[in-house]
Amino acid sequence: MTLIAAALAALAAGGYVHFTTTYNEPAFAVVSQDKGFEVRDYAPTLVAQTTVTGGEREGMNEGFRILAGYIFGGNQSSTKIPMTSPVATENKIPSEEIPMTSPVATQTKNGRMTMQFFMPPNYTLETLPKPNDDRVELKEIPARTFLVYRFSGSWDEQGLENKRETLREFAAEKNLKTKGDVITAFYNPPMTLPFMRRNEVMIELVK
Repeated sequence: MTLIAAALAALAAGGYVHFTTTYNEPAFAVVSQDKGFEVRDYAPTLVAQTTVTGGEREGMNEGFRILAGYIFGGNQSSTKIPMTSPVATENKIPSEEIPMTSPVATQTKNGRMTMQFFMPPNYTLETLPKPNDDRVELKEIPARTFLVYRFSGSWDEQGLENKRETLREFAAEKNLKTKGDVITAFYNPPMTLPFMRRNEVMIELVK
C-alpha cells in the first residue's frame, strides 16, 4: 500500500488527512547556517511512534498505516459511526481526531524502521488518547540540538543514503560530535511535485 493509498483508506474509515508545511511543525530555533546545513535547537515535543521491519518504502507505508490508524480515531476515546444518514448515538464517547502534523520522521537501524508522527502542542502524555494498537507508543522527546540538511525532489533508498552520508561527512568536517542514527523527515504529501517537496536528514549533536 502506498502512502496515498494509506491516506485514502483512513478517509474511507471516517478520518481525514490534513497535510501542510506550516501547521504544527515542532518548534525550533536556528543556531547557525553553513553551506545549506543548519544547527537547530528543538523544543521538547510529543510523538506517536511505531517500529516496523522491511525496506525503506515498505517500512514507511506500514508505519504510516499504523500511525494514521491512531490519529484517525483508533484510540480508546473513539466511537465507530456507520456511514449512514441520519446517525443517532446515545451515551457514547465521541470520536477524537488528532490533526495530521509535519514532518513524518523515520529512523532506520539494523533493518528496523521507527516512524514518528509529531503531536499537536496542546496535548500532554496524560491528555493524549491511548492507542488501541499496541504497536503505537506515545513518547515525550526532550529538547535536543540537531544538524540538519534540507533537500527537495523524489527519492529512493540509495538516494536517501547518499543524503545521510553527506550529513555525516559535514559533521566530521566541522568536528561536530554526534549521537544516534540519522533521522529522515518528510514534510509533504506524496502528490506534491518533486521540486516543491521539503525533505530533511538530521542527526543529534552532543552539546
